[in-house]
Amino acid sequence: FFLMSRRPPRSTQSRSSAASDVYKRQALKYGASIKNPQQFTFNDNLVFGVGARNFTEDMIVDLTVGIFLENLGEQTEGIILQGNVVAGSEGFGYTYPAPACDKSNYFINNQAHSSEIGFVAMNEHKCIQIKNLVAFRTEDGILSYYKSEQIQASELIVFDNKFGLTLNAVSDSMDNKVTVENSYIAGNILPTTTAVECSERRGVRMSVATFFGKELPVKRSSLPMYKAKSEGAFYADITFRGNTFAHFRNDQTIGCVNNYIFVTNDEASDSIPPHKVSSSKLVNVSQTAIARFDEPKQSWANTDDCGEWTCTGLWNTLIYDLDGSLTGQNGTLIPENKKAISSICEDLQNSNGYFCKGTSYGILMFESLDSDRLKRLITPINITAQNSLYSNDLNTYMDHTCLLYTSPSPRDS
Repeated sequence: FFLMSRRPPRSTQSRSSAASDVYKRQALKYGASIKNPQQFTFNDNLVFGVGARNFTEDMIVDLTVGIFLENLGEQTEGIILQGNVVAGSEGFGYTYPAPACDKSNYFINNQAHSSEIGFVAMNEHKCIQIKNLVAFRTEDGILSYYKSEQIQASELIVFDNKFGLTLNAVSDSMDNKVTVENSYIAGNILPTTTAVECSERRGVRMSVATFFGKELPVKRSSLPMYKAKSEGAFYADITFRGNTFAHFRNDQTIGCVNNYIFVTNDEASDSIPPHKVSSSKLVNVSQTAIARFDEPKQSWANTDDCGEWTCTGLWNTLIYDLDGSLTGQNGTLIPENKKAISSICEDLQNSNGYFCKGTSYGILMFESLDSDRLKRLITPINITAQNSLYSNDLNTYMDHTCLLYTSPSPRDS
């Protein structure tokens, strides 16, 4: 652990646009803003106690960030950022352009702790890679929600975070894909004696796929970076394979609550794609801490958002345990949508959901093609199966425009 200073900085951040710079093994108290780097090495540095950022006219973004890397573009050859530690930031630990999946990874073996968000990975590549990072004791460990429709994440270590991973795909295509492999995702790994120390640890905020992502805010915003404020995409392939999930329990001490491997994105009004999980290793995980499904917000039921009835995306998502390595048997985790529950499904305690044997469940999505579909709202829509008790009431997507409620989305999930 590092001794962190919360004293506001009295000088500007370290900045560089030189053609060839090397920064190694330095203690930087006020953070580093690195712009237009070429042939640049920034290794083994400690950035600690970043409490503010002295904004100057040449800075576009006024955010408190431990290491801010910008304007990298396609050029990554000759650039290396490895072995750095951001120990305490009032804002983000790192914001960096994640390398394309077909490029060498210049950004590895970096750590962030005691920050609002450990890592914010951003780029406009179709596919980005996020690898070999460590995040702990943050509000959000590693987050990506910008313009990439595919994310390849591997060899990550996240533990003791309020939320460990939030990785969202962005495009209106059918190629949306998020893959997390060979990573260590844990709750509180240290012995605890108080409810505060052992509560509110979630490993994965379930991925969403939307038409548009989130720009980096110019200034610190009260709106969370993970909030889905764009129409949900039709399809996304979300896969968790070969990961270790450790130390998620709600019985460590009296009052210990809200520790889960998977939780839904409570701001995903429209849809959350199915998540496929396989080849998992569980260490000190209770069955009541596998997943938690949020209820749709009743505040969405207004003419500016979902109409007179709340959006239903959070009631219609799935987690597939393809090989039984997550729950102990092959099956599907689904929210507590009581009308859609089969008699073979079992109630999951403290999870607001059910476990259903088998993986034959799916999500039906359909779209109106009527010429006036953006001006007319049809809701609710009831789906009933013949010769069964299945009945599901659906609402259309949220209106994500900034105008009055004149353009409801025509899709239902």
